Amino acid sequence: MNAAAHVYTARWGFDRLPLDDDSLDFVYASHVLEHVPWNRVDDALAEVRRVLRPGGGFEVWVPDFEYITRCYLERRCGDDWRRFNKESDPMKWVNRRVFTYGPGDDNWHHACFDEQFLRERLEHAGFTDAKRIDKRTRGVSHGPIDLGMMAHRE
Repeated sequence: MNAAAHVYTARWGFDRLPLDDDSLDFVYASHVLEHVPWNRVDDALAEVRRVLRPGGGFEVWVPDFEYITRCYLERRCGDDWRRFNKESDPMKWVNRRVFTYGPGDDNWHHACFDEQFLRERLEHAGFTDAKRIDKRTRGVSHGPIDLGMMAHRE
């Protein structure tokens, strides 16, 4: 007997995730939260909290807007990411790091985060013990623009 495959889709921050309450021990989100519109970030984080079991952990990585802004003020490219920017123009670098490269209309960044704002949003969603992570232990590093935090559900 063949089991039927079920595909569930949900737009994070808009829809309920197709997961039961208290069903996961850990959620990892790397460079996806910035794709949720800024005014839906609280809803997205609340949904992660809902699906985590008490004591569960949430590791989140986003572009560090403070670092990007510092690079802008210093008129420098903050890393060696030069897609569509072979001339190493600092303003092109900033635009691509803030808004992303595409492709298409569904891959643009819709929110910016610095450490304080990300921590506040996590706490507002009911997470505790939100701490910055300075070194990745999983996933792909995005270089110096990475801002990572670990938080927990009580």
